[in-house]
Amino acid sequence: MAKRVSSIYGNALFELAVEEKKMDALLSEVQTLQQILLENADLLSLLNHPEVSKIEKLDLLKNIFSGRASDEVLGFLSIIVEKDRQKDIPKIFEYFVDKAKEYKGIGKVKVVSATEKISQTSEGILLESLLEGMAEYYSAELAEKVTRGLTENALKCKYNGGTLPIGYTTDENQFYIIDPLTAPAVLDAFKHYAEGSTMQEITNELNLKGIRTKKNTPITLNTVTRMLHNRKYIGEYRYSNFVTPNGMPAIVPKDLFERVQDMMKANKKAPAKHKAEDEYILTTKLFCGKCKCLMAGESGTSRTGIVHRYYKCVSVKYHRGCGKKTVRKEWIEDFVISHIMKIIFDDDLMDKLADALLKHLNQENTTLPILEKQFAEAQKNIDNMLNAIQQGIIKNGNNGT
Repeated sequence: MAKRVSSIYGNALFELAVEEKKMDALLSEVQTLQQILLENADLLSLLNHPEVSKIEKLDLLKNIFSGRASDEVLGFLSIIVEKDRQKDIPKIFEYFVDKAKEYKGIGKVKVVSATEKISQTSEGILLESLLEGMAEYYSAELAEKVTRGLTENALKCKYNGGTLPIGYTTDENQFYIIDPLTAPAVLDAFKHYAEGSTMQEITNELNLKGIRTKKNTPITLNTVTRMLHNRKYIGEYRYSNFVTPNGMPAIVPKDLFERVQDMMKANKKAPAKHKAEDEYILTTKLFCGKCKCLMAGESGTSRTGIVHRYYKCVSVKYHRGCGKKTVRKEWIEDFVISHIMKIIFDDDLMDKLADALLKHLNQENTTLPILEKQFAEAQKNIDNMLNAIQQGIIKNGNNGT
């Protein structure tokens, strides 16, 4: 029975991935969720606990996987919980991954039967056909329910999974509500940009206020760029092809939002100003792992107006044969900073560095004695000249000698 359940739900997710043309994205997400479940066995235990209500289980999924999983996967997980099939999530994911890899032609795939072993008699063949037909029917029906559930939520302007914009949270019915703690900072960001502040200044200000992304990471220039372009802040609900004006509470007045859009379009025509705002802290410090050449900071603007920043090997830039791919600025800088912080807070390592520094400072300096001798000779010459002046041996040139 467990195999049949995993195939029905796994096929439903597979068909959804094919229909939405998101096979690569959903495969990557499911593999990430597999790893999370593998490393957190208590999570499944909690989802299977009889004293935890379905609403609490759904909230748990939203809190843990929001930002890590797409709307489709979150909606799919919600249906599994509503059907009390959460104990089968690992097998469902396993089935989906195998089938997705088979579809993409990746590696060897283990074929899992949707039914128990059935005899090859005429009755067995008929029964097997019926079971396979039922499995295919339930799989297609489940895929339709996932899509229909997301569509119904969108028509009601409900939160449909994914990362919540800064300044918003949701109520118990999954409707968007304003977060009183972070919404004022969002409004200030729009006001300050309209008053002439740069995106870097707004980024710094938000970080100083302690504002974090929904993934609990620091605010970056990309975060601010997406924020200032996000029409949800004027109350415009958006999901897939659904757009509903005034479908959610607004944080930013429409006239202010439009003024900011006009200013960003004007600033987009001045790329030199953008480059001046960029700060690549690893400049002259980051080297290509393939050809050992320096990696330089660069930026580019997508069709949607979002600025992407990265480091590129200079050999690649000047077509010298290196195949190193670009590295995202935010990722590599965060990686380096985190490792530096580990070193700073490593007491043993800091003691070793301090000892090495003291040893270096205590070494005999060969330059200092030379400078001291030169200073003494200069001082002696000055004293001799002063004495000669006082004794009248040297007189002012204007008075003659």
